Amino acid sequence: MSGLSMGLIVMLLGGLFKVAVNYSRLLISLLSLEMASLSLYGMGLLYFWGTLEEVFVLLYFLVMVVCEGVLGLTLLVLMMRSHSSDSMMGFDCSVC
Repeated sequence: MSGLSMGLIVMLLGGLFKVAVNYSRLLISLLSLEMASLSLYGMGLLYFWGTLEEVFVLLYFLVMVVCEGVLGLTLLVLMMRSHSSDSMMGFDCSVC
């Protein structure tokens, strides 16, 4: 296992651990999910490096990651407008 793939695995586990531990703030959770997604993209790039046909799988993955990021930022803006905070502890869906 090369150093690059080991670094990507550490990035993935670090991002997922940060989401699991610090779920109280939405912005930190979104950044951690983006870090995990970036490391998954790097792993896919290393895996599909030799084959040209599988590049479109990574393109579809990037489209999904961008959509996830846009939806997350939209939720963040809506929470900031309605609750003036990105804290998930004070957010109650039944009030909306």
